[in-house]
Amino acid sequence: MAEFSIKVNGLEILLKNIEDYTKEKQKQVEGALWSVAGKVTLQAKDNCRSLLGWRENGEYVKPTGRLGGSITMASTWGKKTSPTSPAKSEDAIGSPAGIQEKAVVVGTNLVYARRVEFGFVGKDKLGRRYNQAARPYLYPAFFAHINDLIPLLKKAFANVEGVTFKEE
Repeated sequence: MAEFSIKVNGLEILLKNIEDYTKEKQKQVEGALWSVAGKVTLQAKDNCRSLLGWRENGEYVKPTGRLGGSITMASTWGKKTSPTSPAKSEDAIGSPAGIQEKAVVVGTNLVYARRVEFGFVGKDKLGRRYNQAARPYLYPAFFAHINDLIPLLKKAFANVEGVTFKEE
């Protein structure tokens, strides 16, 4: 059996720099994520305010503001909640799920929120029929502000040797 080895130039320097900058950089990354999440939250709330009423089962449904009011932020960094939200305690979206060690999430826990964002045709679990067109409010907010994160991350990692950003 042939033996081989792989050498990564600069890995030790990168690991040392990451260790040295860890606490400072984590604060900067957390701040960057919260900054952009705040913009996304406000934009999503504004998008909800601009939703006009719609017809469901032949009846006009007037927006109540509940969806916009339920949009909050949560973080794996601690018990932070949205500073921009007048949401009620039952609106908390909880901790982000998945394998992310550090994350900030913007969302809502309202059952009908997904139906408004993506639309829905057919019967729900309760047998109610819907023919509701999509009325996106959260994804447009995300895509309007996601590029705001790149310069903040570049600034956070500007002095870390071994970290580069490529524009694509």
